[in-house]
Amino acid sequence: MTIDELNDELDARESGWEPMPLKALPAPVRDLATAGAKALSCDPAMIAVPALPVLAAAIGNSYRIRLDSTWSEPAVLWTATIAASGSMKSPAAQLALAPVFKLEREAHERHAEQVRQGVQATRQSYRLSDVTLEAAVAIHGENPRGLLVAKDELAGWLGSSDRYAK
Repeated sequence: MTIDELNDELDARESGWEPMPLKALPAPVRDLATAGAKALSCDPAMIAVPALPVLAAAIGNSYRIRLDSTWSEPAVLWTATIAASGSMKSPAAQLALAPVFKLEREAHERHAEQVRQGVQATRQSYRLSDVTLEAAVAIHGENPRGLLVAKDELAGWLGSSDRYAK
């Protein structure tokens, strides 16, 4: 550790901030957060934090943790990255969501091909970003494994919780 890194760590601890424990993450996520942070000039947590619910959504309803004989929970994580404007939150989140965007493109291409062949098909969804509660319920019904809700702004997500359609 260099003297500058040590000083930065001491300053951070005095402010009450501690770096995210990247060693606790799976190696691929840790590598993505580290390399992405270097490329974007941001804190690795800006990438690691939104990557965690992406992982939970990938697990979806396929596995549940059983806490006792009557209580089990799916892999659900609620996270928010809170930082000053210009701190690279959005580009970092886009990097963390890149695998989801790839799955969505592939699902769109499969669906388009099925439509061209005259096959009646429902397009698989992986992510919701701006829908009403009713639309989310309908989309979830077609995707029983689960969906990722990803919003760029926390205020937008909180504001959408009371938005209803007929």
